[in-house]
Amino acid sequence: MTTPEGVLAVLEYETLDERGDIREIWMEYIASAFDRINEKNAKNIFLYLIKHRERPVGRKEIREKIVPDMDDYDLEKKMRALIKTDIIQRGRSNFYYQGVQDNIFDKVFRGQYADDIEEFDPSEITRDYKALSEDIRRKYNSLSGEYNHFKGKFAEFVIIRKLARRAYKNNDLFKSMLCDLPDDFCFVEYASVWSWSASPIYKADIQVDIFARVKGDGYSLIGEVKNRRKPKFSKKEVLEFKAKADELMRLENVNRALLLVICKAGFTGDAMDCLRENRMTWSADEQWMAK
Repeated sequence: MTTPEGVLAVLEYETLDERGDIREIWMEYIASAFDRINEKNAKNIFLYLIKHRERPVGRKEIREKIVPDMDDYDLEKKMRALIKTDIIQRGRSNFYYQGVQDNIFDKVFRGQYADDIEEFDPSEITRDYKALSEDIRRKYNSLSGEYNHFKGKFAEFVIIRKLARRAYKNNDLFKSMLCDLPDDFCFVEYASVWSWSASPIYKADIQVDIFARVKGDGYSLIGEVKNRRKPKFSKKEVLEFKAKADELMRLENVNRALLLVICKAGFTGDAMDCLRENRMTWSADEQWMAK
């Protein structure tokens, strides 16, 4: 259960193999339900819904194709009984029905009654599981990307507020949270603190997480924020950030700035060497990102 392939193999075993616990439990339930509501008609109706599981099937169609001798009243009783057992569900109205949209139950039933389902290939179940797994993985990756994006933006927001409102009032505390600060550095009341993007007129797609512009003397701050547990900040990322910061300084006419990197995951050894060589400061102190 530690790899996608292993999970798919377990699912296939549990739903198709006669020794699978999930298959055994479902088949006991199906047999009990069919016995109580007339096995032949119930199974044939459900098989028909399985064959056409991509669409809701109307009661008129079921009667004409499966039970032509059954009147509407008896058929409605049969369909209600199937719905109550959770073997089928209503479609777009009270006169339409579909097989329950449960991937596990669907695979168990199709695997058991494969011979009764026209043009059914058992390997289709394996392909279904693979497609479902890939779809879930895509959705998970998409949601993870969105989550990490907003988590990073929130960290930027918190740090910007601290630099704008608190750091210059408590220099000792905030300086203690940084490594390799210049001897003459102090936090000040900045003219502006914001997340910076290059203006379209510069024809450069550059974004910097934090830009704190100093009012007079002192250091402006140009910062990169990574609110992640892994991986550690790398030398490549240091050089990429420095290139962006240099361009910001050129475009915004900043003469004196301290480049700052805050990464919750920490830094690789060569990244710290690179930071020192370029006289940049850094921090892995989680106090920066605490509310």
